[in-house]
Amino acid sequence: MADRNWSLLCSSWLHAELRRVVGAYMDHFGWQWLYWQDIVLALLMTWLVYLACLDQPIDRALLANADWGAMLLFGTGLAMIFVGIDQGNPLDWLGSGIVTSLLIAGSLLLIGFFLNEMVI
Repeated sequence: MADRNWSLLCSSWLHAELRRVVGAYMDHFGWQWLYWQDIVLALLMTWLVYLACLDQPIDRALLANADWGAMLLFGTGLAMIFVGIDQGNPLDWLGSGIVTSLLIAGSLLLIGFFLNEMVI
């Protein structure tokens, strides 16, 4: 029972403090600064990733043997499905030839990717 009360207290305090921070941004700087505050965290994360990554030379043999066709099929298929879903609402979903063709072509490319992976 004590653990539940503690978690409720922490979440309530965090919510109250976030409301205070949001209110300060809105009153003094504008709502746009809510997004710019993440720059500090992004820079910190970038620096930590840089420190954590090992300095390794490029493995050119592995790069030459990469399955570029499968990467092209998978990436293009996912991108087409994403664009089809993203543009579905403004363009009337399956009433639009663009959305229908994007979804069908993206699905066919993904099926081609999976067939390619089963063969290789």
